[in-house]
Order: sequence, then C-alpha cells, then structure tokens
Amino acid sequence: MPDKPLEIALNMTAEELYNANPEYKAFQEGDVQPMGVTFQGYDFPRYKKPTVIVSLE
Repeated sequence: MPDKPLEIALNMTAEELYNANPEYKAFQEGDVQPMGVTFQGYDFPRYKKPTVIVSLE
C-alpha cells in the first residue's frame, strides 16, 4: 500500500479520483454492467483493517 493517503472529495468523478491518486493505480478496477454502465472504484486487500481520517476544512 502507498504511504500517501487516498484523496477523496465530495462530488468527485471516478476520473478525478483516479487522477488525484496515481499511487493507487494498482488498486483501480472497473466492472462493466449491462446497458453500458461501468462501476469504477478501488479494490483494496481485505486482510488489513482500514483507517479513515476525516478533515472538515
């Protein structure tokens, strides 16, 4: 896992999310669904418990 935290913002598109986090490219995934819909996101290993830090600036 990269040392840099994953940067996520409200109303961020998948493309913006991927561009803001190039260190996480190995975890990017797309799942093609019927009717031309593709779900995009990250698939992280499940063996580590995640840590979340929320910053309200």
